[in-house]
Amino acid sequence: MPIYNAEKYLSECLESILWQNVAKEILCINDGSTDNSLNILEKYAKKYPEIKIINKKNEGVSKARNLGINKANGRYIWFVDADDYLLVDDMAELIGIADNHRRDLVRGLLCREDENGGAGILSPASNKVLEQYVKKNKYAESISNSQFLLGSINEGFTPKITAGFYRTDFLRENHCYFPNLPINNAEDEYFEILVFSCSLDVNLFEISIPVYFYRYNQSSSSNFLIEQFKGSLAVLPLMLKHCENIEKKVMMLNKDQNYFFEKLKLLWTIRFISLRLSYVACCDIYPQLNKEDKLYVRHLITQENLFYLDEFKYMLLTSESGKRYLSLLKHVLENIGQFKNLLNE
Repeated sequence: MPIYNAEKYLSECLESILWQNVAKEILCINDGSTDNSLNILEKYAKKYPEIKIINKKNEGVSKARNLGINKANGRYIWFVDADDYLLVDDMAELIGIADNHRRDLVRGLLCREDENGGAGILSPASNKVLEQYVKKNKYAESISNSQFLLGSINEGFTPKITAGFYRTDFLRENHCYFPNLPINNAEDEYFEILVFSCSLDVNLFEISIPVYFYRYNQSSSSNFLIEQFKGSLAVLPLMLKHCENIEKKVMMLNKDQNYFFEKLKLLWTIRFISLRLSYVACCDIYPQLNKEDKLYVRHLITQENLFYLDEFKYMLLTSESGKRYLSLLKHVLENIGQFKNLLNE
């Protein structure tokens, strides 16, 4: 659990983990907190020996999580953020499923709680894919990585890395780590794609009950959006390079797998242009970018013909969320027009 100035919700988070009915090790990575977080951790550690505190300088959530992957002694790892909390009725039952069927990943529904106290399912896309496999209204069939991820892409991809636990050996053996970037943004998307594409045999088991509450505290400030944009600039090339490396490693790819990887690349480019560049257009961030970032934006804008590729058209026609994509496409093209005007100024 990465912790940085999380004093407001830290106790609630720790209590939700301590309550679970399994033997556990709670690795608390104090990422250079300057508030009362460390004092809270030390108070709990005196009472509960399963809490282990690791102090480090502030380097961001990715490095903190990677340190946790390397230091963990348990069979499974659950990534928890310090301002969220677990919502699991019977952790022992989930561990039993993972042990008996040797699952690489067991997870459930991810809920979001906003500052007004409202709550709802955060990842409806993956949940809709899950519905196809649910049995007895509680558990889902085992789902292959390509089935799940390709289905999620069709519905609109949203990562949910905190909604369950991973087999520790699986993460280490497949070198599944978060990107070490100077900016914390898009690391969850990168990790989710990495996990589901590192092997053609990811044994996923999903349950149709809420297991994790996520607090949404996104800032709308211009500086925050610039950081988001720069984070996407940094992680997108890593993700596309990862996809290319996979294709080189897999010697025999059938048509479906080829389609899967190509669609993966397309997803990231569409996601980047539609979400990040629209932020820039709305907030006039482009003039504030440095020269290197501006050049990269120019490069992306020249790829507007991407949206007319046959594969993109196929995705619009076959996707359940085709209408949403078409609406998004119109918005993106309008933004591209705005950017061209900016570039010509």
